[in-house]
Amino acid sequence: MMVREPSRAYHLRHALDPRITLHTAGLPQCDAVVDAASGHSDSPIRQALNAVRDGGTILVQNAYAPRVVLSVPLRDVFRHSITLRGSFSYCRADGRDDFRDAIDVIAKGGDWAALLTRDRYPLGELPQGLAALRDGSRHRPFKVLFTSGI
Repeated sequence: MMVREPSRAYHLRHALDPRITLHTAGLPQCDAVVDAASGHSDSPIRQALNAVRDGGTILVQNAYAPRVVLSVPLRDVFRHSITLRGSFSYCRADGRDDFRDAIDVIAKGGDWAALLTRDRYPLGELPQGLAALRDGSRHRPFKVLFTSGI
């Protein structure tokens, strides 16, 4: 896990499972990288491009500011056979805010909200949580939430 603000690394090290490695500088070569940062610079996606191996995948799951431009030549991305996949998490348009609306609906509660938030696993139990989703029984979770404990 890459930490952009080294001052947060101390707290994260004590809160996360010890099997999770924190990096405040460069990352080792990875098969997949999730860019969950946002902002007014392409710095996070450039870090992701430096960390993903040839043939790897980067999931860009964020909302960069509207005029952020990738300063890395696309040819370099394609030459290394890197897959860039976007996943825009929420949208604000026409007076609506998907994220705020979703939080409001969940906060109102009800049986369906309890179903969506029932099954929680600490991040260190990621394999167990994913295995629960593949369980073929009637009691398979509808959704699994991973908590950091922070």
